[in-house]
Amino acid sequence: EFAFARQVEVGTDSARFAALYAAAIELRGNTTDIHIDHNRMIHLPAGVIGSPLVIRNPQTLDRIVIEDNEFEDIEGSAIALSNGWSHSGLRDTGSRLIHVSIMRNRIEDCGYRTLAHWSVGAHGHGIEVTGGELVEIAWNHVYRSWGSGIAVLMGSDYSRGKVERPLIRGLVHHNK
Repeated sequence: EFAFARQVEVGTDSARFAALYAAAIELRGNTTDIHIDHNRMIHLPAGVIGSPLVIRNPQTLDRIVIEDNEFEDIEGSAIALSNGWSHSGLRDTGSRLIHVSIMRNRIEDCGYRTLAHWSVGAHGHGIEVTGGELVEIAWNHVYRSWGSGIAVLMGSDYSRGKVERPLIRGLVHHNK
């Protein structure tokens, strides 16, 4: 169980992208074969946040599985993953978020007090995936989200990073 963890002080450099620094679980940089399951996260600034590091080298987040978790009373986003497309410091790196599976999670009361206005996880969505390539989001229950329950933006702008993505597929089904 994760509870009351990693508060970010207002006005610090970390507060500008607070969701990246205040999550219960952070996936940063080159990350592969991560399975997050059967956790309970309550009373937190953010749940699971994943994004490339703020450097100029391309990075890959691949084979990320988040399933059978409970999120309750999360101030920002419960689950937010990005290829860095929305992050101003990563626009031209060509980072990738490839295989993502988010299934059977229960999210209750999230997004009511986001800590920052920028970056992944800052908008208080229950589940947010930005720049994904092969994504499946299924059988999740999102109750009382102040942002979108599920927000998905597939692919990425080719002019930023010049990375070819041969297959982009998003499956969002059987969510409540």
